Amino acid sequence: MSGSFNSPIPVQSLSIGNVVSAALRLYRSHLKRYLGIALKASLWALIPIYGWAKSYLLNATISRLAYQELINQPESVTEAQDQNHRKFWGFWLAQFIVGLILFGVNMGVSIVQSIVLATLSAILGSGGQESSGFGVLIVSLINLLLIFLGYAVYLWFFARIFFPELPLSIEDEIDASESISRSWELTKRNVFRLQLIIVVSLLITLPLYLVAVVPFFVSIGYFSSVAIASATAITSSDITSIFTGLAFMGLALLLFLLVNFLMAPFWQALKAVIYYDLRSREEGLDLQLNDR
Repeated sequence: MSGSFNSPIPVQSLSIGNVVSAALRLYRSHLKRYLGIALKASLWALIPIYGWAKSYLLNATISRLAYQELINQPESVTEAQDQNHRKFWGFWLAQFIVGLILFGVNMGVSIVQSIVLATLSAILGSGGQESSGFGVLIVSLINLLLIFLGYAVYLWFFARIFFPELPLSIEDEIDASESISRSWELTKRNVFRLQLIIVVSLLITLPLYLVAVVPFFVSIGYFSSVAIASATAITSSDITSIFTGLAFMGLALLLFLLVNFLMAPFWQALKAVIYYDLRSREEGLDLQLNDR
């Protein structure tokens, strides 16, 4: 997003790059405050049920703070939390429903993929041995196509229910199910654009997650060497490899948690910018994005 910090930029001018840029600038401008909340959310997430609800509330607080900055009505952390606390369990329920929806979509896509591949394998395999090589090639290509289509379908649904915590946090007299409906309604004319925003944001954060994954693959290498050696007898060096593999796996877990903690405020700020943008586009709100 271009422009000085004192010049208002109409929401209607926000492109895909502008949305991501606005989220990054919000993230950088309020890094200390957002990370403090994200750290509490990460710690609460270790406690089942109540802790999860508290974690969702805190993440929603980051989004609310970001949104209030966008409409030039900044709040303190305490004010934002107090507003969200009125719907404490609503944030948990909204995320639970979203999880069920996405799980159902994933299962449905997997079942359709399995049925299509099984049917094609049966049809192409009935042509005799001479056509088996060609059949394997066709099935492999169709499998790749189905995988791509499956991700596209999943991303479509994911984009439609991307920010249920924002309506729940910002709008009065709305519950968990209605907040998901609001997300579905606001995104109906901008799904492809929203998918691109999510993909671009994923590409920005991907390098950090790849760094976190490296120790995991190193640990797999150690465990694989032990598995091969165990065919004969486990030696002291194998035991050392097991503990080294466990250490790398622990490091991978810590790095993943660290990256997730650092990136959570960015994603919550991104949701706030998207929600703000879509409300202006879909409802004609007279809002302006101020780089303050």
